[in-house]
Amino acid sequence: MLDRGGRYVLYWKLIILTGWSVDEGVLEVQGGKTTRGFIKEKWRLWSTVTYFISISLFLALGPGCGNSAPATVERRPAVVELTELERRDIYEAVTVSGQVSASSEVKVLVELPGRVEEINVSLGDKVEKGDLLAKLDSRDQEVQLQQARAALAAAGAQLAEAQAGARPQDLTQARATLMQAESAHQTAAAELERMEVLYREGIISLQQLEMARAQQTAASAGLQTARAVVEKLEQGASQHTLQALRAQVQQAEAGTAAATRQYERMFLRAPISGKVAMVMVREGEMTGPGSPVVILVDDDPVYIDIFVDEMQVGFLVPGQVARVEVPAAVAYNHSEGVPGDNLEGIISGVSPASLVGSRSFQVRVNVPNPQGYLKHGMFARVTLSTRFRADAVMVPATAVQQREGRDYIFFYDNGRARAVEVKTGAQQEGMIQVEGELYQLPVIVRAPRSLNDGDAVQDLQEAGEAR
Repeated sequence: MLDRGGRYVLYWKLIILTGWSVDEGVLEVQGGKTTRGFIKEKWRLWSTVTYFISISLFLALGPGCGNSAPATVERRPAVVELTELERRDIYEAVTVSGQVSASSEVKVLVELPGRVEEINVSLGDKVEKGDLLAKLDSRDQEVQLQQARAALAAAGAQLAEAQAGARPQDLTQARATLMQAESAHQTAAAELERMEVLYREGIISLQQLEMARAQQTAASAGLQTARAVVEKLEQGASQHTLQALRAQVQQAEAGTAAATRQYERMFLRAPISGKVAMVMVREGEMTGPGSPVVILVDDDPVYIDIFVDEMQVGFLVPGQVARVEVPAAVAYNHSEGVPGDNLEGIISGVSPASLVGSRSFQVRVNVPNPQGYLKHGMFARVTLSTRFRADAVMVPATAVQQREGRDYIFFYDNGRARAVEVKTGAQQEGMIQVEGELYQLPVIVRAPRSLNDGDAVQDLQEAGEAR
């Protein structure tokens, strides 16, 4: 029998032979002095016959001739690892990225202008509420406080005298004191007018003007006190006089309290317990109202704000436990055995409304941080349980193969691979949930990536026993 190459050679030989016959026929007719029309007619006839003979021979010889069919190369079965479908109750989970934030951050600000005299903390120091952080120059405030205390003492003394009654010699002394008080009041008033002019011209500071006002106020109070004493001694202490003296004492007490607050504002103390995140000034610098001096953070606990979509937020409630992973904490604490990848947090709040322009809802997770390993600004991953699934079908994650954007698993069916398209769900401890037309057959866990539906396969365990 002819092989395929021999058939093609025979085919072309027939074409050539028939072509020669046509040419010879034409020549014979020309020898007999045949007309041109007869020659053309014979040529068309031979061409048609040649065409059909060639096609017939090709069709006849093509499918039937040749040697025996080539031998089929049989593929060896792919060795695969098998397991069984597993059913378990699971919680679906969602993992969202976020950032570690300190539970509170406070800027300690200056309330009164002044020069920084002392800074008592450094970066990273731990402080308790009320600790002295820094001190400003407080000499002017101290003077005002002393004046206020003196005025209070004088008012108290006058009230005590009125209540005790007066002697003749006391009246003489009181009148002398009144003259001194009047002189001091005039002097203070004149000094205040002068200071106001200088302040308007920009020669002195507001602080100096305030001191002049305080002195004038103290002189005025002294004058009033002296007058009251004289009146009391001359007329005797009436109930009205006593009430006035008591009012002066109250006024002096209020002035002392105000001066005390001004003085204490020059001492900057920690409003919360925490750590020093930043020191904003240096000793000797001048600061003004509203200038930050120290920034404190409270990092125990820390919190992580995450955002979940509308299909997940309904399963989350305050008090629910969350699993938190902070890779940076793992990196620098691994040698100390501090688990930064298995932290436990608690949902402290779930937003009742989505973000504007989206369907994302804010969720806040608090994480204890007693050792301070979690730092403000670190990247974090939070895993939250959302939906409970009873009797879910689970397979090892390695059993799922993706082909053209679809997920498949392969079953072992009497030495053949049977592919089934599945829908994947929650993942848990290396297992993944699958749904679809599943069979009660062993599942192929590991196999070549080229494995296709219907391919011959062999169990790895059986292959090992056969050897």
